[in-house]
Amino acid sequence: MSKIDELLKNEKVEWKKLGEVCEIKTGQAISKTKIEKNKGIYPVINSGKDPLGYINIWNTEDDPIGITSRGAGVGSITYQLGKYYRGNLNYSVTIKGKEILRVRFLYHLLNNLQTDIHKLCSFNGIPALNASELKTLKIPIPSLEIQEKIVKTLDKFTNYVTELQAELQARNKQYEYYRDTLLSEKYLTKLTNEFCQIEDLKSFDFVKISELCLRQRGIKITAEQMKSLDKENSSVKVFAGGNTTANLSTEEVGIENIINKPSVIVKSRGNIDFEYYDRDFTHKNEMWSYSSLDEEKLNIKFLYYILKNNLKYFKDNAISGKLPQIATGLTDNYKVPLPSIHVQNKVVEVLDKFQELLSDSQGLLPEEIEERQKQYEYYREKLLTFEDKSDSTPHAARRTPHAARRKITLRSYFATLKQACDIVGIRFIYNVSDFLLKDITNYSNEKINVNDLNNSNYVGVDNLLKDKCGKVDSSYLPPEGKVNIFRENDVLLGNIRPYLRKIWLSDRFGGANGDVLIFVIKDDWKNNILPKYLYQVLSSEKFFDYNINFSKGAKMPRGDKKKIMEYKILVPPMEVQEKVVSILDKFDRLVNDIKEGLPKEIELRQKQYEYYRERLLNFPK
Repeated sequence: MSKIDELLKNEKVEWKKLGEVCEIKTGQAISKTKIEKNKGIYPVINSGKDPLGYINIWNTEDDPIGITSRGAGVGSITYQLGKYYRGNLNYSVTIKGKEILRVRFLYHLLNNLQTDIHKLCSFNGIPALNASELKTLKIPIPSLEIQEKIVKTLDKFTNYVTELQAELQARNKQYEYYRDTLLSEKYLTKLTNEFCQIEDLKSFDFVKISELCLRQRGIKITAEQMKSLDKENSSVKVFAGGNTTANLSTEEVGIENIINKPSVIVKSRGNIDFEYYDRDFTHKNEMWSYSSLDEEKLNIKFLYYILKNNLKYFKDNAISGKLPQIATGLTDNYKVPLPSIHVQNKVVEVLDKFQELLSDSQGLLPEEIEERQKQYEYYREKLLTFEDKSDSTPHAARRTPHAARRKITLRSYFATLKQACDIVGIRFIYNVSDFLLKDITNYSNEKINVNDLNNSNYVGVDNLLKDKCGKVDSSYLPPEGKVNIFRENDVLLGNIRPYLRKIWLSDRFGGANGDVLIFVIKDDWKNNILPKYLYQVLSSEKFFDYNINFSKGAKMPRGDKKKIMEYKILVPPMEVQEKVVSILDKFDRLVNDIKEGLPKEIELRQKQYEYYRERLLNFPK
């Protein structure tokens, strides 16, 4: 027999109506305006479990139990010790005789009878609970000794939950403090300076291509077959030596032979060269190609530019014969510089832009075209040539004198990259700069019919109904009509009514009602700001205060879209953003993630409490 069964064994329980053992009265009318004009230390308990505010008068003392009489929280139990102000939407439940019933026992009991209390409520129009109905609620009354033992057991759980909630509140404040500190100009500048001075980042690692890439095989096909099968509209491109290509169908190539990852094709025989391709393709079997094993580590087009920049090395090391030829080992063992993926992406963007400018030379004078070509070659050499100081580099992979070898520092490299970006009109950040929100984002006005949203693949957001942005089902969107579209990595702001404010970083496609602003990062900023960094910036108290300041004085507080887009955001380099986001993510999981940290602990303790409350208070009638 369990301890609970032993405790309740042979216990005689008397059932009485709540009105027989308790006085039930309504509190006094109160308004937000009255609270605002008479601020004080006494909590105002009205239609919710949390205080409506704090006032300088009180009307209740040492009478802690209340029941919400009206509104969304109808029937919920409140418990407030000491002096406080009970509002007119809260019933007092005052025990008539302490010789038969303990206050704390009644509190746990009423929580356990929530389902029965809700059955007494009316939900036609505004939810309501009449005192006359509440008085009919039947409650079990065991002996005072058993009541005290039950209270002692259940209070252990509630006290522990209260302690955890206090700890969570403290952690939340700590999180908010560190978030605001980490996002401050002083810290971001300090972190950026440290980042640019870290010894390990002053030169880049050199890594073998075989460690970064998957080498891909081609197919056995002759020049005659390529010529006879070539059809302009076929979907798979087949590469041979030189500029020879053919378009074949999936069936002709074989689906298992199709390469569908962006790759560098190595033209290894005759006219030795490299080519980049990012659609479905294959190549002759005497050639090979490389795709990135980890796209977060290597941008394959960066490798392409590195190899093209060092083409002379491969031609110089080709095997002589009827046709010059290179072996797979020459490329597999070749060491390439590996700066951060953000640097790689930016270098690729710059060089792509130069190529685009070179190909678009219509209307330019020959001298202007030549100047563009010289600029491209200069920056290609500057951005793709690094010094390899490793003594262990195999002879076949060492740099040869044709490549300008120079020692670089992160600061000087970033300065060169910034110059190149400025020339071709690309944004690049290598220090801490401030920008307006409108510089970085647009807010989306794109709309879609609710009926066109796929119920299994979208998220609906309506912060008026939910009092926050969050993941909800289609019932929280209008049954028909149009809603604004948001997509993965868009930042959502429940802005129009600031007291409902909530920031959310979307991870799916969905629709939102008009009280939600949807910020979409501009294309030219996608390589310069992390969506999660923007989300953290807009989650800060600084932004909230700014938002509130533009809505004061209105009858219904509303944010000002135009003013919000004027908000200044500090933007450091991407690596610094990543570090800040990483730190804040750890805090966020600790204080907000229901799957781990304190919220998980509180949830488990709450379930334990509910389990034992049910066992201890479920007396047979």
